[in-house]
Amino acid sequence: MKPDRERKEDTGSANRRTYPRVNIHPKVLAYPLRPQFSEKGFWGKVANLSQNGVCLETPEALSSTQWFLVEFQSPEEKKIQVPAQLVWRKDRLCGLEFLDSSGIEKLLDQAPR
Repeated sequence: MKPDRERKEDTGSANRRTYPRVNIHPKVLAYPLRPQFSEKGFWGKVANLSQNGVCLETPEALSSTQWFLVEFQSPEEKKIQVPAQLVWRKDRLCGLEFLDSSGIEKLLDQAPR
């Protein structure tokens, strides 16, 4: 279940994000779920991460209707798997919105600010 989001008042700023972004540079595995499930994932580089989603640099451009299972490695060496939906793309960069962000807090707590 996605958390309720409180929308910030538009003050003319270009940054209208609900959650702050943190810069981390781990690689993650992403497994396509829709439109076609695949057990073969691909590596992506995290450009930034928030409670709500992640910006990834991918090996190739993604289609516009994809859902993924994104697998992070926590600082304690535990795998954190999060379902996500593609919400924007530009060349090899894409934004994925988490459908369930359980476990992401651990990664955010460990990230440099």
